[in-house]
Amino acid sequence: IDGTLMEHLIKALKAAGEPTRLRILAALSQYELTVTELVSLLGQSQPRVSRHLKLLLEARLVSRFQEGSWVFQRLNESNLTAQITAMIDLSDPTLKQDSERLGRIKVENARRATDYFAANAGDWDQVRTMVGSDENIETAMRKTIANRVFDNMIDMGTGTGRIVE
Repeated sequence: IDGTLMEHLIKALKAAGEPTRLRILAALSQYELTVTELVSLLGQSQPRVSRHLKLLLEARLVSRFQEGSWVFQRLNESNLTAQITAMIDLSDPTLKQDSERLGRIKVENARRATDYFAANAGDWDQVRTMVGSDENIETAMRKTIANRVFDNMIDMGTGTGRIVE
């Protein structure tokens, strides 16, 4: 193994070789999660969870991505990450508890999102303007689409449908 690969392997194994970080890897093998969800799952402070995530990110076992105003963590799609997570025994009592707790967290988040939408559905066009004006969105879409001709168009989550008018 060349030196760089050896260093990466050692860093990854050191990062994974700690109980809380193994719990994080096990959780991320099931879902993409926010720091808030991980804090709730692990019962640890946000700074502590963020520190664990930083080590996993630096070891390239985990990556983060933004979706709207949310930042999610997920497992990296690498052979090394897959090999490490394959060795985690999800039947371990702590990990089984985590999995059950995670299921409840996800159900509660879905309920909150549904409640939010139900409470704001009538005002959805107004709420959407907090993200950007219709004119700015239309300008960006026209610039992206330019003069291309499409045979089909798919409406994917445009809210009330205003943008496809």
